[in-house]
Amino acid sequence: MADLAAPHADHIAAVRSLFPELQAVLADLVRHPSVSAAGDATTMRRAADAVAAVLGEAGADVRLLETGDEAPAAVYGHAPGPAGAPTVLLYAHYDVQPAGDE
Repeated sequence: MADLAAPHADHIAAVRSLFPELQAVLADLVRHPSVSAAGDATTMRRAADAVAAVLGEAGADVRLLETGDEAPAAVYGHAPGPAGAPTVLLYAHYDVQPAGDE
C-alpha cells in the first residue's frame, strides 16, 4: 500500500512544529468564562475579544459584529488566500451553554 503521508510530509512537519503553540492558544481560549446563558455581558465580551485577538495575530482582518441586543458579538475574521485558491469557511461558537442536570 502506498504511503499517503509521503507527499504531504512538509505539511505534516509544519503542523507538528506548530502544535505546541496552537495547543497553548486553545488552552488560553477555553479558560475564558463564556457561558452565554449566564447573561454576563462582560465575560462574553472578554471571550469575544480573546477570539478576535487570536484571529488578528494570525493575520486576519477582524470585526466584532454587534447584534444590537444583549447577545454576545459575533467575531468575524477574513484572511484572503492566493488568487484562484478555493474559499474555506470555518464556523465555531466561542460561547457555551451550562451543563444540564445529569
